[in-house]
Amino acid sequence: MMRRDVGNLAEGSGSSGGTRNARYRTALGSARETGACIDVAEALGYVERVEPLLLEELDQVRAILVRVTA
Repeated sequence: MMRRDVGNLAEGSGSSGGTRNARYRTALGSARETGACIDVAEALGYVERVEPLLLEELDQVRAILVRVTA
């Protein structure tokens, strides 16, 4: 994940109520954006291959964020 994603997660964990949920929703959007950037980078040949473990970890982070923002 990008540094701002981690920042959003940290802000969310230090917040309460609706602010916390808003921070986690922002982090989820950033994590989704990161996945889209990876897809585009692969499609355009900027990177040859992204390690499957990295993609799996990103999926896990997105899944956690979906659960905590539901």
